[in-house]
Amino acid sequence: MTSIRINKLAAIGPDLESAELELGRGLTVVYGASNTGKTYVFDLINYLLGASNLKHIDESAGYDTGLLSLLTSRSPEGLVLERSIEQSKSAAKFRVYEGLQRSGRPRVLSPRHQKTGNDISTLFLAEMGIGESWVRSNDRNETVSLTLRLLSRLFLVSETDIVSEAPPALSGQFISKTTERSVLKFVLQGNDDSDLPRTTKSATAERQRNQGRLAAMEQIVGELRQALGDSESSSDAQARLVRLEQSIEGISNSLDGHLEEQARLKDEIRQLQRQYEEQRHRVTEIADLLSNFRLLLQKYDSDLERLGMLEEAGTLLGYFDVGDCVFCGSTPENQSTAAHRAEDRTLFADAVRAEQSKTLGLRVDLALAIQDLGAERESGLRALSLLEAQVEGVRDAARALDDRLSPQRGELRELVAAKGDLERRIAAHEQIERIETLKVSLGSVDEPTSVPATALGGGVAQEFGELLFGILEDWRVPELRHVSFDADSCDISMNGIPRSSHGKGMRAILHAAFTVGLAQWCIMRNLPHPGFVVLDSPLVTYKEPESAEDERIMGNDVATHFFRYLASRFLGQAVILENVAPPSEISEEATVYEFTKSRHGRYGFFPVVPVRELASSGAV
Repeated sequence: MTSIRINKLAAIGPDLESAELELGRGLTVVYGASNTGKTYVFDLINYLLGASNLKHIDESAGYDTGLLSLLTSRSPEGLVLERSIEQSKSAAKFRVYEGLQRSGRPRVLSPRHQKTGNDISTLFLAEMGIGESWVRSNDRNETVSLTLRLLSRLFLVSETDIVSEAPPALSGQFISKTTERSVLKFVLQGNDDSDLPRTTKSATAERQRNQGRLAAMEQIVGELRQALGDSESSSDAQARLVRLEQSIEGISNSLDGHLEEQARLKDEIRQLQRQYEEQRHRVTEIADLLSNFRLLLQKYDSDLERLGMLEEAGTLLGYFDVGDCVFCGSTPENQSTAAHRAEDRTLFADAVRAEQSKTLGLRVDLALAIQDLGAERESGLRALSLLEAQVEGVRDAARALDDRLSPQRGELRELVAAKGDLERRIAAHEQIERIETLKVSLGSVDEPTSVPATALGGGVAQEFGELLFGILEDWRVPELRHVSFDADSCDISMNGIPRSSHGKGMRAILHAAFTVGLAQWCIMRNLPHPGFVVLDSPLVTYKEPESAEDERIMGNDVATHFFRYLASRFLGQAVILENVAPPSEISEEATVYEFTKSRHGRYGFFPVVPVRELASSGAV
């Protein structure tokens, strides 16, 4: 069998930082406080492996897509499983990309098992090296297809299941017990139930049951025929369905061309709006410059007016006449720079006229700049008007296209609705045909034959129990003397006590040992298993003994040895979600994430601190 390894888990959304976990080849530990997304990590992995629903949490708001990257022996370049998480429903399909870059055209796969094989279960089993396989479903040796969801409970263990009193391989539902036991037998031994003979019990009892079945079938057929009324035959309905599908395809092709044109128009509108915003920004910028320049022009005018007044006053008072200083009486040749400031000398007229000339030159340049900017602003305003007209023109074209598309969309909706109704009628015809065939098969009953049990052979149960004992011994589980695995109940017993009779903490440890041991068993023997396990809270409820008589074993830290084993001795990949921190010594051998539930370090799976946490801390 081939192996599978989870490379990365991610949730993405528009305009949001992606939430990602890169998983190590061996052990990955995610630990930290409660309500930080650890259980969401488990649920997201489970959902991306075909589970029906994904529970939403506040922190996941805005994230619309989940991604699970896988590396497998059959696909060494990797696969990316993508599924919508915005409104997680069992019908949400998968998009599967070849290669870790999510490039190229993805395959669209159903989350439910399909006869055509176009589903996530068939893909995953094929990556494990498992072809079409069958497992026994009841005491008449009827079989059902082996699926990913039937296998998943053997390597994905939730925090609820890990402490459940039901055996690790079973859900606790009576109706599915036979199937689940058969799945475990398939994993432990590698052979399915496709060759089991169909058996019956008492012929008389079987005939009585058949009579009841026939009566029920007659009632169902009658109700189906009444619902169909005097409608067309199955063959006519099939022919009409073909015509409907052709019409739908023709309209869809026509719509595709229009939709491309619609996308082009929207893109053109965005480009024009971007040009409009750039031009509007420039016009606003010019207006600000003009306002500032006009203020500066007023300042120049004020300065020129002041200089003119100085010149006139100096002329009237004789300050500008060359001669004796009007302040001290010094003759011009005796008016030194040290004794007379520039403004006090009779040559002050030159300074005033020089300042007037400079200011006037600056004013002329500024007036020219104002004139140029005014022209540019007018040009910009005209460009804005033109862009507005262009945007409106493209919008009119888009509206006209919408008007043309509206009738086709309406017709397409009507055709799709008609197709759905027709498919339901065809399905009713097919169901009637199947029931009629079943009625014929119930006509005869053979004599009773023995019903073979779903049992493990060749001492498999004993060997598996010995492997589990070795694992629990490595984990330093206190008071460990004997471990066995019962093939009939599919449960573990420790020291002669069934797992279901232990407390929650020990049930979690034993369930974890079963899951890890099953993966180890299969990897060593090349039996069907993905090669990875995901355990949610295997240690959180376990507590070391505290009584005086147990002082000798209190040093046996189960959690420490649990992590050491997975980091150094487990042959597959393990993902552990826990509240307790792993020992620091495994940091070089394992990938460790701490969810701090604070702004220091990584808050949780999602890279945001919830508003309620910020409010409680006084940050908002």
